[in-house]
Amino acid sequence: MPETVATTENTPSRRVLLIGWDAADWKAITPLLDGGKMPNLAKLIEGGVMGNLSTIQPVLSPMLWTSIATGKRAYKHGIHGFSEPDPVSGKIRPVTNLSRKTKAVWNILNQNSLNTVTIGWWPSNPAEELSRGVMVSNDYQRSTGPNPKKWPMKDGTVHPKCLEKALADARVHPAALTEKELRFFLPGIEGMSREELDRVEKDPRIQSLMKIIADGLSIHSAAMLLTNAPFDFMAVYFDAIDHFGHAFMRYHPPKRDHVDEWDYRVFHHCLEAGYRFHDQMLGDLLERVGEEVTVILMSDHGFHPDHLRPISIPKEPAGPAVEHRQFGIFVARGPGLRRDERLYGASILDICPTLLHLFGLPVGADMDGKVLLDIYEEEPPPVESVPSWDQVEGDHGMHPPARRIAPADSQAAIAQLAAMGYIDEPGEDAGKALEETVRELDYNLSNAYLDGGFYNEAAAILERLYQKWPKEHRFGFHLATCYQKSKRTSDLRQLVKTIIERRLRDAEDAANELKSLNLDDEATQKAEAEKIEKMRPREKLRFQMEREKLVARARPNLYSLLYLEAYADFSEGNHSEALSRLEKLDSDYGARLNALLLSGEILQRLRRWQEAEVSFRRVLEIDPESPGALFGLARRSLAAKDYPAAVSYVRQSLGLTFFQPKAHYLHGMALYRLGHAEEAEQAFLLCVTQAPLFAAAYRMLGEIYRHFKRDAVTSAHFLAESKEAMRRRAEIRQNRTSAP
Repeated sequence: MPETVATTENTPSRRVLLIGWDAADWKAITPLLDGGKMPNLAKLIEGGVMGNLSTIQPVLSPMLWTSIATGKRAYKHGIHGFSEPDPVSGKIRPVTNLSRKTKAVWNILNQNSLNTVTIGWWPSNPAEELSRGVMVSNDYQRSTGPNPKKWPMKDGTVHPKCLEKALADARVHPAALTEKELRFFLPGIEGMSREELDRVEKDPRIQSLMKIIADGLSIHSAAMLLTNAPFDFMAVYFDAIDHFGHAFMRYHPPKRDHVDEWDYRVFHHCLEAGYRFHDQMLGDLLERVGEEVTVILMSDHGFHPDHLRPISIPKEPAGPAVEHRQFGIFVARGPGLRRDERLYGASILDICPTLLHLFGLPVGADMDGKVLLDIYEEEPPPVESVPSWDQVEGDHGMHPPARRIAPADSQAAIAQLAAMGYIDEPGEDAGKALEETVRELDYNLSNAYLDGGFYNEAAAILERLYQKWPKEHRFGFHLATCYQKSKRTSDLRQLVKTIIERRLRDAEDAANELKSLNLDDEATQKAEAEKIEKMRPREKLRFQMEREKLVARARPNLYSLLYLEAYADFSEGNHSEALSRLEKLDSDYGARLNALLLSGEILQRLRRWQEAEVSFRRVLEIDPESPGALFGLARRSLAAKDYPAAVSYVRQSLGLTFFQPKAHYLHGMALYRLGHAEEAEQAFLLCVTQAPLFAAAYRMLGEIYRHFKRDAVTSAHFLAESKEAMRRRAEIRQNRTSAP
């Protein structure tokens, strides 16, 4: 029977502004702060608490922003990608919130009589009809056509409808941008000849730049307008930093060898200008809402701005996500919150529970995140919970299950997603496009299961996908991880053999296909150029993507195949063979990092502790924020009985990524050896909360209650839990049943 929760009488009078900057990264921001180029963010940080915010997999924005709004992973909230089947047209459409199957924070607040304003959240189309809320969907800022005076806003973009006219007028069309506004982003064009300026004007990247800027200004205009509305909670989402990154990070200083000199001169300032642009908008919002409003600024993930940024993008759906980094940003400022302090161990899953706690509301026990209690200046109120807000009755404002939307306007948005590389360009075959869309949704869901530790659920999906699409080798690679995590060693070895055979055969087929095209022949090149010239823009895009995929297929990544073999050797206990293969993986930072991490783990298994430490420290030289390397050093310190060092390293690792059951267990062991039983107990409890079948942690809890607390009954309970966990793990390995 659904519950009811009476909470509003105890709800503190707090107003909260949540600002989302997609892909914002401290690595890019810190030099700008140091140079005084982001003064508004600097002021916000000085008055509040800041830190990293770890992301979850897969690093795809619609899935992540829904996790932020719900506190749940994708297999609970239902948003699994950038596009989805349209039940009305039978085609595909950009992802909508109709696929979300759980309440977002604004729904929970609405049913607790709190006023909300949500602007641009991805996905929030169509706008939810909240009785106490305003919603401006993620379709709001999308310009259609070249004429700013003929720019309709489709039905369902704004709730309530009485705000449509004012909000439509607040939008900024790319064509309305002035030369002065563009020059802020392109200072490199100063002093150029007229001929060079004409070349800049015709460059298609300028159109992309104009759209990114205009979209950001439109969201900002809506936010500034709606700060006048009575709100308890306002959420504003800006996607521009992510788009600046995908379009212009390659030109970010320092210049790399493969970047053209002219391109670098014109576009190298765009990323920095994009951050400064956001700082200006942040300043406007902070001034408007005042000091008494609690402000949280955050991003869903980061974006590699340094030597770790990839040179090439995988030719697969959502391939641009390879440019994303696992840590975003977090800043919180407001009454009762800490000032000028650091926060550690925060995740995007923690945002929704923390927001509910700020409003004095219980947290859903089915949420995957935690309340960030360390943001408070003084002892915060205790965290209360309900089993699930989805079971709590109330006026939440979610769409009814039968809600449908017209398919109009979807095609332009689909084309934009394809142009950015997030989805494949749909062809004329609607059935094939639909099938591929469902495939990608399933693949993304499998990655969410894998990241959440549900290896058998992930494997079941991936086995089906890899059988149906044997040339989609990414399915095989992720399936290999499932098998390794599930200790399905023989399955892993057979799979690795299959992947390698298929990949090399596919490369040979693709090379023969390229050869048959005779692309080196001048006559062939001329004929193909004429053919492309006659194509429509979307046809050109699809042709280009298909050609790039063909070339990629013909060039297998032999390093990844070698790593896969080493992975199988490691699982089988063939450590010497695995190390021999890994020593050959020195091609680039990505391959080297993975090889060093796995080498370190193998060397620890062999108790070659000094060599393992060298491997982990080499990882940290490349990437100082590697949770895996820090955990490896913690394990090395524990083995050396240097327990204070073990605690230090593992806390650094958990401070980056909190969801690490093994790290919590190691933390507990180091604290236990130091005689800190109470702290060790908390570490072991965190371990079994994150991994309910972690038998060794239950056993250690039993030891603590036996030896330190002299509580034989509780000790026996935990020891029984340990035995049950071992039984369940054996059952799962044997029957491949679901994990809890």
